[in-house]
Amino acid sequence: MRITTVTGWDDHTFMIAAVFSTATLALMFPLASLGFGKHAWTIDPSSIIHIRQLFYAGQINYVFVQILSKVSLLLFFLRIFFLQKWTRIGCYLTLTFLGTKWIIFLMIVIFQCTPVRSTWDFSVPSHCVNVKVLTILAGGFSILEDLIILSLPIPCIKSLNIGAGKKITATIMFSIGSLATIISIVRLRYLMTFGSYVDTTWDDVDAFVWSVIENSLALVCACLPALRPLLCLLAPKVFGVFSRSAKPATPDACSSSPLRSWKNRKTHSQIADDEQSAIYFVPQETISSGVTDSRGQNTMGRDLEDGQGIDLIVVKLDGKNDISNNLK
Repeated sequence: MRITTVTGWDDHTFMIAAVFSTATLALMFPLASLGFGKHAWTIDPSSIIHIRQLFYAGQINYVFVQILSKVSLLLFFLRIFFLQKWTRIGCYLTLTFLGTKWIIFLMIVIFQCTPVRSTWDFSVPSHCVNVKVLTILAGGFSILEDLIILSLPIPCIKSLNIGAGKKITATIMFSIGSLATIISIVRLRYLMTFGSYVDTTWDDVDAFVWSVIENSLALVCACLPALRPLLCLLAPKVFGVFSRSAKPATPDACSSSPLRSWKNRKTHSQIADDEQSAIYFVPQETISSGVTDSRGQNTMGRDLEDGQGIDLIVVKLDGKNDISNNLK
């Protein structure tokens, strides 16, 4: 597998999420210097207002990172599982739910207190929603969303024409996101003291820190499925299970499968120039031997080796040679 310069909406969405995540991390420095982490009665009242303002900004950033990281992963699934109907439907339904949830929760977070100024200035008369209940509810939804997203690739991986060892490794690669789910569960425990409005500079620290950890780990996990070539170099004995060779796994063996004959199909420069190319997972039973690429050449014939079929193909959809027309 080669890494090319081709980017998609999943990459752009991820970069936006990374910007918001970096902004949230940057907030920790002024928060610490102002006294976030100390009891409120030991901090200057004006500093508490600034702390609450920065914390309010962090809450908004959290909503963006949480949603965009999941949207990025779903868009990634749509790119590589483009030909799997039910996976596409599941991704679209989940995206619709996430979009609706994002709008609702973002509005609630922004207008959690009326007037908005009273969110950080407790001297202003206000009417606020129950932030603790809202946060716990959002945390529960987040865990449910993670479980749904983690389950989406499993049927596609099971249908691939690859060995059991490869399926297990592929499942692990796509399931590493469960680490973020575990952090979300741990975070729920610290949300019990969140939003007390009594000693906020002390009570809200753990919830803020675990929220940052959750979002940062979610971004890392979203990158892992695309990092297999790098992981093969770092830990070939673990990720080399993709190799069809019975010999001990090596970085070369790991990187040569499932696209083992990649060098025979296209050069690196040709791949870099093919900006419309995309990688799709295709179950063997859905493929007919007459699939052709954009140059009119038989793609499947070059990939079918030893009668075992393929698990990944690279195709160019230009409107003239739609691969879907060649699928059974």
